Amino acid sequence: AVSPKMLRGFYSYYHAKVFRFDRLSRFLLARQHVLYYPIMAVAKVNLYVQTHLYLALHAVATSTLETLAMLAHYSAIAGALACLPSWPARAACFFCALAAAGLLHVQITLSHFPMKTHEGVAYKDGDESWWHMQLAGTVDVDCPPALDWLHGGLQYQTIHHLFPRLPRYALRGVSAEVAAVSAKAGVTYNRTSFAGGNLLVLDTLRKTADKCAAAPLADGPGAPRLWDAVNARG
Repeated sequence: AVSPKMLRGFYSYYHAKVFRFDRLSRFLLARQHVLYYPIMAVAKVNLYVQTHLYLALHAVATSTLETLAMLAHYSAIAGALACLPSWPARAACFFCALAAAGLLHVQITLSHFPMKTHEGVAYKDGDESWWHMQLAGTVDVDCPPALDWLHGGLQYQTIHHLFPRLPRYALRGVSAEVAAVSAKAGVTYNRTSFAGGNLLVLDTLRKTADKCAAAPLADGPGAPRLWDAVNARG
């Protein structure tokens, strides 16, 4: 939870479900700043699970091909692990590989978790325009050009939000242009170092965690009636 507002329970339009603030939520969220890095270290497993859930639950033209590609991926991993002499060595190698990939999970979360959250209706004019909200809701990571390969372009989340189809090689150049336009318009273009971003995330998680003990348990709101009507529910 990156905002105390989430501790009252909330309805997710993306997941189409209510997230309740129950006893288990309180227990875990009160320790989220301690659990952050361990969870990021194994977060890739969730991507595997979500990939297969999506392919199983949605009619995707390439679902068979993608499933076969994932099976080939698993086979390659199994083949590489089979070359190791023991199960402890295989487990250590597998989890070290997950943790190394976890660097990218840390990267993408630190661009979002410590920033302003938006609740309510869609974009408005003035300080709540689409442009303003993209700049307010994300922070980019400053790094030398030589480290672009390490971050994979994920360090420019603000630029990605503003220009979703922009190729990775153009992100750095457009970042400089956005910085110039933002300065001219008097709007803050948030940037920080990788270490600074990690500190911001941990501080945000800790501040919300500190409020968990005093927050009452809540079921959260139900699905909005208009949302139900538009989706032909009920």
